[in-house]
Amino acid sequence: MQLSLLTWSLVALPFTLCPGTLLAETLMTNKNGVEVTQTADPTSKLLTTLDKGVSVQVKNKQDRFVQVQLANGTTGWIYQFKLTKDLPKMDAGLTLAALTTSGSIQTKEARSGRSIRGLKKNADDQTRNQHLKALEWMKQFQVSEQELMTFKRIGQIGEFLGTGP
Repeated sequence: MQLSLLTWSLVALPFTLCPGTLLAETLMTNKNGVEVTQTADPTSKLLTTLDKGVSVQVKNKQDRFVQVQLANGTTGWIYQFKLTKDLPKMDAGLTLAALTTSGSIQTKEARSGRSIRGLKKNADDQTRNQHLKALEWMKQFQVSEQELMTFKRIGQIGEFLGTGP
């Protein structure tokens, strides 16, 4: 019995001395420019920004924010949806092209739509070409990170939800 108590004490000792270190969850940033703030508020003092794929240790969670510790020991807060458990895929940036498919219209769908609307083939082709040109233009549209943050701040969406005017 004495040996079992000693063994149990040795196993439990590390968990009582440093529970945060052994049980801490590791997450990664899912995009470039992730802001680490001093408090759980997107308008608080900016401590640093992180690139995509940087690992952080979770210390605490509060509402939509996660308190993290960086590799250099800095502790701050990150909006929860800018963190992921899985290694993020590298991409080309913020483009609307990612939201679209190949841009082609299925022939069967085009024919049935044309017959329902009573359009001739050349009118349907002309409409399709106009839509494809508009789609190509939208695929090239890009929004800077600063413009996106300003939009979210003004609209009080994302990490700015409920922050007031």
